[in-house]
Amino acid sequence: MAIMGKNIWDNLTTGMYSDSKIIFREYIQNACDAIDAAKKQGLLGEKDGEVEIILNDQNRNISIKDNGLGVPSVDFQRKVGNVADSDKEIGKNKGFRGIGRLCGLAYCDKIVFTSKYKDENIISIMIMDAKELRRLLYEDKAKYTFGDVYDKIVEFSTEQPDNINDHFFKVELFDIRKSNFDLLNKQGIQEYLSFAAPVPYVNSFFYRSKIYEHAKNISAEIDEYKILINGEQIFKNYKTHLYKGQKKNDEIFNVDFEDFYADNGSLIAWMWYGVSTFHGALTEENKAKRLRLRKENIQIGNPETLNPLFHESRGNSYFVGEVFAVSKDLIPNSQRDNFNENDMRVIFEKKLKNFFKGMLSKLYRSASDVRGYYGKISDYQKSKEEFDIKNQIGFISPSDKEKAEKTLENKQGLAEKAQADINKFEIAIQKDTAAAMVANRIKAQYESEFMPVIDAGEVTDSKPVTKDKYITQSLPLDRKGRKLVTQIYQIITDFLEDENLAKELIEKIQEGLK
Repeated sequence: MAIMGKNIWDNLTTGMYSDSKIIFREYIQNACDAIDAAKKQGLLGEKDGEVEIILNDQNRNISIKDNGLGVPSVDFQRKVGNVADSDKEIGKNKGFRGIGRLCGLAYCDKIVFTSKYKDENIISIMIMDAKELRRLLYEDKAKYTFGDVYDKIVEFSTEQPDNINDHFFKVELFDIRKSNFDLLNKQGIQEYLSFAAPVPYVNSFFYRSKIYEHAKNISAEIDEYKILINGEQIFKNYKTHLYKGQKKNDEIFNVDFEDFYADNGSLIAWMWYGVSTFHGALTEENKAKRLRLRKENIQIGNPETLNPLFHESRGNSYFVGEVFAVSKDLIPNSQRDNFNENDMRVIFEKKLKNFFKGMLSKLYRSASDVRGYYGKISDYQKSKEEFDIKNQIGFISPSDKEKAEKTLENKQGLAEKAQADINKFEIAIQKDTAAAMVANRIKAQYESEFMPVIDAGEVTDSKPVTKDKYITQSLPLDRKGRKLVTQIYQIITDFLEDENLAKELIEKIQEGLK
């Protein structure tokens, strides 16, 4: 018979997850299963389930307690104590492997699991000595089996409850290691769970009702639970305003949806994504950036998990949204960083790739193109206005005038081409109804931003008519003096790279000579 050595403990604890905060996700998903079980038995109403997280940074302790069904005392040692021997069913429960409860051992000195089942007059307790576990793994050179270590670090006991009507399950992590103090940072954990945990959308998110309505229309459920950190409820903190630094850079002005079906007509997954003017890849101050992958409304992996499905990985950074996996054959792997490799995952990823590389890539690339088109037209319009003003005041010299006319003519050519490109774009997007709907909204945003815009006729017919007027003509100088000043102005213009500085200096000289 094969023997499992003690090092398997390392694989199930320290080596299991790349981010320590994931332990909250693991314990929360077990709590949600317990709440679901209590609802099925009528112990809790639809909105009565609650997961309470207490972070005590002074004592370096963490408590995660749910008011779910609890575990019967007769089954407690088997259900809580056994490893990788869960009674939960794949496709029905959020947790099902029976190893998630071990994840906290890497980050504290002791874990205590406490539970009370409904109507029982007993509280069941299991203590795991994480500090002793590390000593056995890394200091004790003896060859222990997995079971040997288990017997040395696990202890069971019971006590009497204060209230026989209570039903709960509680996980307590004592003496969080100093290298893992991030687990006691309320703001950091709150931000993480805001998108990793199955919580409701914040009320201020304008499009939440539209998302719920779409889910209802396709008969998809969005599991949501009341989860609190130190008494403050957590919500998915999606916002319509998008920022770059402290400045508002863009805005979600709608959300669109896409549903993914198998050949037999069954729903594989569905998604919503925010539609903005895609000014650029979202920066880190936008905490909700990227499309998040979810199963049972719990995040799978991290915000970058879907990056490989885009034409370019940065493509995901243009979006805000969620992909909800629905198929029971999409099974989270042991680390919950993706799904198990099977035929359904291949189909799922293929459908997402087609949509991401097609529709979504077209959106942010088209937005960039449209912005560039209107930018060139706007640049020509502003340059023409500046030319007209300068033409009235007067140019420095014939060469200055000639240079300005040539620059304006070049910008006019670019504006004419940009207008032609806009016309082509309008025709092209009509071939794809879905793309046209979104792209037209983007185009409308840019038209509003760059209004008033110049149409093709205005661009073509707007070549300036100029008079031979120069700014030195207004100076009280003879012809020789004006010629000298013109030469000075030309030197200033040629020497200074900053056009505004050259202009300001010439204006000062003009005022001084008048």
